[in-house]
Amino acid sequence: DAKRAILHVPAEVLEKYFAESPECAAEMARGALEIFNADIAVSATGFLDANTPPQKKDVAGTVFFGLATRGKSVKTFELDLDVSKPRNEKRAYAALKALEIVLENINEIPPC
Repeated sequence: DAKRAILHVPAEVLEKYFAESPECAAEMARGALEIFNADIAVSATGFLDANTPPQKKDVAGTVFFGLATRGKSVKTFELDLDVSKPRNEKRAYAALKALEIVLENINEIPPC
């Protein structure tokens, strides 16, 4: 799993909360911050459509974002999408939301 192998999301988080959860999004952002020695990192995970496992039907169309900023605690955000919209439209909207999250929190980066 790329989330564990690349972003170092702990196996316990994936087992307890699933790969599509706010907890996983937080760990993904934390991992990206460290791996790339960045000042700010955003992550996204979730279900763009209604094609979800039976135990996760309540999050169909939900995207979870994690935002990690050097020296600050990790924040999570949630976006609910209209599952009837085309997949690429939902993907683009989620990408714009991720950028919006970064822009709204860019001032949290400590000065150099």
